[in-house]
Amino acid sequence: MTKEIVLNKIYSIRDEARRILDDSRDLAVLNEESINSVLAGRVLQLRNAGMGNIAKAGKLPMENELGLSLFFNVVNFCFKDPYSGLEYSYKNREGLEIKRSTGLLTALRQSGIDWNDLGMASSITEKDWKQIIQLDENKGFYLGEERRLRIVGLADYFMDMGNVKAVDFLEPSGFDAFTIIGRLERSGFFKDRFLKRAQLAVRSIDNNLREGGLSGVANIEKLTCMADYRLPQVFYNLGSIRLSNELEGKLINGVILQTEGREEEALRSSVIVIGKMLSDILEINETEVDSLLWNLSQIMERNGEMKIPHMLVATDKY
Repeated sequence: MTKEIVLNKIYSIRDEARRILDDSRDLAVLNEESINSVLAGRVLQLRNAGMGNIAKAGKLPMENELGLSLFFNVVNFCFKDPYSGLEYSYKNREGLEIKRSTGLLTALRQSGIDWNDLGMASSITEKDWKQIIQLDENKGFYLGEERRLRIVGLADYFMDMGNVKAVDFLEPSGFDAFTIIGRLERSGFFKDRFLKRAQLAVRSIDNNLREGGLSGVANIEKLTCMADYRLPQVFYNLGSIRLSNELEGKLINGVILQTEGREEEALRSSVIVIGKMLSDILEINETEVDSLLWNLSQIMERNGEMKIPHMLVATDKY
């Protein structure tokens, strides 16, 4: 898949999201006044406070972190089991309980695995995996074993291409966003109409490079916001979008939405569309908007501002 094909696909994601949102009977018309004032104001406040990054990556040597960006994002999905309602959590070396994606990322960082070494990633056994993520019969984790198989499968895929290290896969891309996304999508492990995890992997790589004093990933500014489950929750709790009575009732009552159904796709589309609007209003790229919105979601959750819960979907896309 050429850079031009991926670039066109990124632009088509924006067009498709706009169409889905315009045609939706589950989300009412965007409240542009709220977006221009309330939402943009909250995002700008965080930007002025220097909260444009999701998290600092510098826990491991850079090449290890670059590999981890690939392997973590192949398993970075659905941390709240939609059926049991249990959230994944990990107890770190200091005894602190860390939940959801941050918990799994910490578990992988503290595993002792060199994530740049494809052979080590490929050889993770079921027993190893359970120890790494602290999984036992008393602890639920949606698609827990599936995540190990994805890490092993991705490592095998890279090695079948003749690579020994994760950076061997990345360096021929010239660290270009479109080239990396195209190569990841060809692996078959990052399938998603909105390319959430593939784009997030690229953004993580960009963070790693910049924190190491390098120039970062080329064309990172052309990516979209990441269509996940949290950002729509920010929008409807701040009044930037209005939910239908039916959809709001489902969210409040914890009803599992149909995977790739019209409700889920409308909510995810709102991230792409509103993210682009905020990018234009604030004159910053959509990847930075995404980081700021994610941080806003965490602040709103801690402050009790999320009166309507986030959507529940049994998915491996985000």
